[in-house]
Amino acid sequence: MKLSKSGIFLIVVLVIAIGLSAWVTVMTCNVLTKEPITTPSRASGGDTPQPVQPIEKSKEPDTLVISMVGDCTLASIQTGRDFDSYIDKNGTSWPFSGVLEYLSKDEFTLANLECSFSDEALKSSSLFYFRGPSSYADILVQGSVECVTLGNNHTNDFGAKGVADTKAALDAADVAWTAGSESKVFTTEHGLKIGVYCPGWTGLSKSNITAGIQKLKDDGADILIFAPHWGTEGSYQVTANQEAHILSAARTRTCCKRWKATTAAIFSTASETSASAATPRRAM
Repeated sequence: MKLSKSGIFLIVVLVIAIGLSAWVTVMTCNVLTKEPITTPSRASGGDTPQPVQPIEKSKEPDTLVISMVGDCTLASIQTGRDFDSYIDKNGTSWPFSGVLEYLSKDEFTLANLECSFSDEALKSSSLFYFRGPSSYADILVQGSVECVTLGNNHTNDFGAKGVADTKAALDAADVAWTAGSESKVFTTEHGLKIGVYCPGWTGLSKSNITAGIQKLKDDGADILIFAPHWGTEGSYQVTANQEAHILSAARTRTCCKRWKATTAAIFSTASETSASAATPRRAM
């Protein structure tokens, strides 16, 4: 079959149209892959387009780790400068350097601070007492310790002035603290509310424990930590009195709905011979 001139003309036009359409499609795809989509900026009155960046949502962890490191005496005894000499030589990152790989990855680290921080030459009537300069609070920062308790037999070695200076040094270093007979709730970076009750050196009683833990519940704590400083000097054995207090605390429970976990009180029972910062105890 022979085509007329008009038919041939129409076919040629159709082929050119199809080719042009394909070329436009290819060029459009290249432009879209190379240039980000833009929207007018409200701040600039719409004159300068701004790239639209994709929003990345951080994934919440399945497991949150709480670490407890026991007694931390971050100062020299009054008769020497042994601890200070190590800091002078190695810096404030040295004391926790052996466990930093663990503490830096947890959600919350709790320690019992068994010394005072002050830049004044304070005097004490205690048999043994420990004082370091306020700059030693940076040891806790370098060790990734988020919170300390101030309720042990060395907290008041230098009286009210020593306690006030210690709290000021911790505040300046952005290290949280819970003093004796206090209940405080701390919110972590993932929104977990951790409640710490520190009964203090002489505040152990069934009524005090019940009230202290109940306050944590009332303040919305997801996790309860009962952190007394107790025990028999030089002994690792749990006494009958300690067991009775533990049972009193354990009767109070809380439910952490967001993290799908129900827990009784977590116990940081630092004794006079508790583990050092080199051997952290971890609670899941």
